[in-house]
Amino acid sequence: MEAVSYFAIKASSDLAKERGSYKTFEGSLWSKGELPIDSIRALRESRGEGYLNWTKAPLWTGIL
Repeated sequence: MEAVSYFAIKASSDLAKERGSYKTFEGSLWSKGELPIDSIRALRESRGEGYLNWTKAPLWTGIL
């Protein structure tokens, strides 16, 4: 699922470069630099260490 998310975000980013951002972008988590991986980290912090399996490192460097 990580690959699907990565490529969907990459495609969205490429489209935004071509066409501009979506109408509600300003003020969104995306406009603040918050990616899904950041949401997962916040979820992990709020629900505890054992909630998510972090044995694989996310590959978000191409988007950051």
